[in-house]
Amino acid sequence: MKLRTIGVCGALGIAAFASSPDGGDQEPRGGGSSGFEVASVKPAPRAAQPKRFSVRIDSQQVRYVGVTLGYLLTTAYGVREYQISGPAWVDRETYDISATLLPNTSTSQVPEMLRHLLSDRFKLALHHESRALPVYALTETQVRRAALRPAGQEEPINSWVSPEGHVLVGKGTMGALAIALSRILEYPVVDRTTIDGVYDFSLSWVSPEGMRDPKAGVNAAPAPESSAAASIFTALRATLGLKLEFQRLPTDILVIDHVERVPTEN
Repeated sequence: MKLRTIGVCGALGIAAFASSPDGGDQEPRGGGSSGFEVASVKPAPRAAQPKRFSVRIDSQQVRYVGVTLGYLLTTAYGVREYQISGPAWVDRETYDISATLLPNTSTSQVPEMLRHLLSDRFKLALHHESRALPVYALTETQVRRAALRPAGQEEPINSWVSPEGHVLVGKGTMGALAIALSRILEYPVVDRTTIDGVYDFSLSWVSPEGMRDPKAGVNAAPAPESSAAASIFTALRATLGLKLEFQRLPTDILVIDHVERVPTEN
């Protein structure tokens, strides 16, 4: 069967998905404990599907409401949406998960526990492939040292629209900035700088009208710097001494070999 990449519009509507890929390291399907003391997994009510999802994780419980399987995969495997190849419904169908953590369990163990849960309840099996994908590479200019301001602690990098245009503010690593830029551009951005540490980011640019159609998917070429989207490129150079370059880079892809649309009973 034909694979698709999360974030690209597709039209597969099937209860289970399977393929027979050539090569790649396949991860086993089924077996093993989820690591949760108790876990409830069920499709979200249809009336709730258009609503925003919510996530709550504390020392006793993990609760996901209205999340897609694609979102769970990004959490479980530490990847971005464009690194997942599978059926279209995995980023459309939503689920509710409520799980109780075993005593003395750290929240840092949740991703591994989610991997077991997905294997057990959704019969998920996947393998890794390396594919050359078009991305924006975040790189540095010659003036970057003077332009960047070191910060003590990380703070969430947020962006919003003001009457004057777009604003991005926060404190983080170059990797965190790349993730924030990826959300803004709706296009893969990877950190290819040689800059370590935490920095204070503050950017503003005009509304990016004319940017690439987000429905075109990751295989579409991004808008050039000469277009209306160039404002964010200019702001990065002028304010932070950084730049975005269009490249094709080898990227680790999670290829779904099998997954069931309806999870097994609790």
